[in-house]
Amino acid sequence: MGVRVQTQAGRITNPNNYRVRNPPYGFRIQDGHLIINKSEIRICRLVAELIERQGFSKIAVARELGARGCKNRIGSTKWDHGTVLNIFERWKNKL
Repeated sequence: MGVRVQTQAGRITNPNNYRVRNPPYGFRIQDGHLIINKSEIRICRLVAELIERQGFSKIAVARELGARGCKNRIGSTKWDHGTVLNIFERWKNKL
């Protein structure tokens, strides 16, 4: 079950008409739909777990992801706290 991605004019952040080239972390684009990316969703769950339940800061989570060898989209184990914050804001209370 996915969200239809259209390239026509429309609101960029509307999930029913998502037109941004790079999907949000935790999703991938397949056949014009946003689909959950299973490998990325594991990292999203870990981020939510570390911040919500264990009280880690965003910087501490970024370091922990690197220490655990979790790779970001470009294949690096270096994480930015801003990326961690974006992941957390999108996925908190949803996983």
